[in-house]
Amino acid sequence: MAEDAIGHAAAAGEMLWAARIIEQNFDLVHRIQGEAATIDRWLSVLPADVVRSRPRLLLAQAHMAADSGHPEVMEPLLDAAECAPPDWADEPFEPTAGVAASFLINVPALTTLNRSYLAQLHGDAEATAAFATQTLAESKPEERALSATAHGFLAVAEWLRGRLTEAERALASSVTEWRETGQLTLIAWGWYELVLIQLAQGRLDAAALTCEQALDSLDQTRARGAEDAGDGPVESGHRPRAGGQPGHRQKACGPRPGQARRGQPHRSRRPGP
Repeated sequence: MAEDAIGHAAAAGEMLWAARIIEQNFDLVHRIQGEAATIDRWLSVLPADVVRSRPRLLLAQAHMAADSGHPEVMEPLLDAAECAPPDWADEPFEPTAGVAASFLINVPALTTLNRSYLAQLHGDAEATAAFATQTLAESKPEERALSATAHGFLAVAEWLRGRLTEAERALASSVTEWRETGQLTLIAWGWYELVLIQLAQGRLDAAALTCEQALDSLDQTRARGAEDAGDGPVESGHRPRAGGQPGHRQKACGPRPGQARRGQPHRSRRPGP
């Protein structure tokens, strides 16, 4: 439906209308369904000046730059989003993913959230925490994906400070919130980081158990998403442990345990928004 609507709007020369449809569908199509190629195709029909005038599209591009392993592209896009004309602010915005699961719902909060992510990549715990705290201040209670991710970044800040117990507790809370909004990518990242924290503490059995919980929870989230989309019930079930021992799953769960034991966060390509 969105595909046809964007095509019709573009064919009629209504590029601002096409841009709004892309913005409204970005969270669902990219963040939840993982269809980056679809977003690329949609954006390709828009003139560059239209994209530059739309903070939400600039932030969408920043998302995609990070996902593709190009965080160096993000900061100019964030700067451009902050400097864009304010005309967009009065437009109604109804994300198809729903308010709770949307990141583009709140432009100022998402901009600071992305700056928190960039601070993580530089190993700057204080800036990571400061931008994440600002995100929380700018977010509304119903914008749960944003607030959960900001709490997750506060957990990373604790990890960067070497406070692993605090980091583990905060990150576990964020995973719970992400599960409630169907954010598969963030759920997977959260579980992955939890495993690395547990490995850094030398708690190998706990890390293996977290792997099992992660696989089961991702199955359940996928099944719930399929049912919500009208695909009918999907069997998730419990995954049997290979050989009956938790440790047999360890290799599938976290790379380079030795690195994690040194107590520093693993620089995953996309730990965030």
